[in-house]
Formats: sequence, structure tokens, C-alpha cells
Amino acid sequence: MRLSFIVFSSQATIILPLTGD
Repeated sequence: MRLSFIVFSSQATIILPLTGD
């Protein structure tokens, strides 16, 4: 579960800037 959270967090960190900017 924690590993999944890390992966999701990593993806969010990459996706958010792209969609936000």
C-alpha cells in the first residue's frame, strides 16, 4: 500500500506540473 502511494505521488509530481502549467 505504501509502495503504491509512492508511485502515485511520483506520478502526481510529474503530471501536476504538466497539467497546471
